[in-house]
Amino acid sequence: MFVRDVEASLWYLSHFSPDEIAELFRREDIKGSHGAVTCPVSNYLKRETGIRYSVFLSARQYDEEQRCEVVQRESYGVPFSVFEFIQRFDAGQYPDLEEEEARLPVWSL
Repeated sequence: MFVRDVEASLWYLSHFSPDEIAELFRREDIKGSHGAVTCPVSNYLKRETGIRYSVFLSARQYDEEQRCEVVQRESYGVPFSVFEFIQRFDAGQYPDLEEEEARLPVWSL
């Protein structure tokens, strides 16, 4: 398996708009849930690098056993289009990219 560096993976995504990132994730069957460690971008980085990252304004290596960010490691800036994709995903604009068990309930009165 080819493993890409996190900076190269984020750089690759930076060439796409938020909607194009969503389309890429659909083609690659990458889904996620709401949260910095479980969102589609984090899952994409895990697939590309073999390392779990916590992703929002920056990407920080995440220790899955300790369930915390690895503070002594570098953080990587997240390109604007990736950040905007995360915001749209969290706002519910890409429900087809949400893992089934992660879908938020819809409340109505």
